[in-house]
Amino acid sequence: MYKAILALGRFAANKIPGFRGVLKTAWRPVGCLWFKAAYRSACKTGDVRLHVAAATNRLDGWLNTDIFPHLSPLFFDGTHPFPVRESTVSYIFSEHFIEHIPRRAAQAFFRESLRVLKPGGVLRISTPDAQALAEAYLDHPEQVHLLNERNRGLGYQYASYPIDILNTAFKEDFHVCLYDAQTLQQLLGEAGFRDITRCKVGESRYAALSGIERHFVGTIEDEFTLVMEATKPP
Repeated sequence: MYKAILALGRFAANKIPGFRGVLKTAWRPVGCLWFKAAYRSACKTGDVRLHVAAATNRLDGWLNTDIFPHLSPLFFDGTHPFPVRESTVSYIFSEHFIEHIPRRAAQAFFRESLRVLKPGGVLRISTPDAQALAEAYLDHPEQVHLLNERNRGLGYQYASYPIDILNTAFKEDFHVCLYDAQTLQQLLGEAGFRDITRCKVGESRYAALSGIERHFVGTIEDEFTLVMEATKPP
């Protein structure tokens, strides 16, 4: 059954206007049950690793979740209260997710992440770096050229003029809210996290969180990706 839905979803999601929303609504009850079953099974190991908005990035040993069944059978909406018990999760990872939701929703996501993480558990998030993009626009024309070239190759509408690296960052791919390091650190701190650390793409103090990004890794995108790790206090 799921294989048929997967094939249908992949074909129709980009072909039929509004189909993604229909698919999400139709799959949600079943996908929620699948997630709960996978979560209960992971709890038995004592090492629950939650991957939110996984899209096509499948990480071994993680609960790879999404809201669309053609991306993952495990339904999990990071903008709602997590169907997860308090202090049961070792790691949470989300890559290029928070820029797609309003800031209040991101703040709620941080609070829920803190709630379900074990003491000492770690949240790792990546998102476009608004400050790096602004600095490139102002002072680094060679980076602007490379970004626009990349964006044209991806079919983005805005990729002709230097200002378009900002237009693309704020307007394409359903982006809602961008962040710089200072703002993200402040929001994570307000949620209750400590030991908030900026990391390079693919690098971490923790083996479980090393090398797990997949979003255009190894390209110029790395220079404009903001990665943070934040720890739940004991």
